[in-house]
Amino acid sequence: MNVFLRSPKDGQVQWNVEMGKSVVGKSNPWLHRKRRNKAPFDGVVRGLIHPLVMTKQNMKIGDIDPRQTDNWRYISDKALSIGGGVLEAVFSCLKS
Repeated sequence: MNVFLRSPKDGQVQWNVEMGKSVVGKSNPWLHRKRRNKAPFDGVVRGLIHPLVMTKQNMKIGDIDPRQTDNWRYISDKALSIGGGVLEAVFSCLKS
């Protein structure tokens, strides 16, 4: 159950946190156009958009997982299932 961080406006993001680090609600994990933005709650950072990407307003720029687990590096069962389905479709097309 990740919650997405969204870009408040168009522009670039500057991160003050790294992947896998814990954030405390109301801390400032990122800057957007030199303006501080608060984390919505406590959690572990699971995804961050690259700082050189130009973002649009309301674009997904990161994920925070409220479960505070250390498994942020692992691929979820859902992602593995989707990836497996895509591979089956590709192999099926290649056989034809």
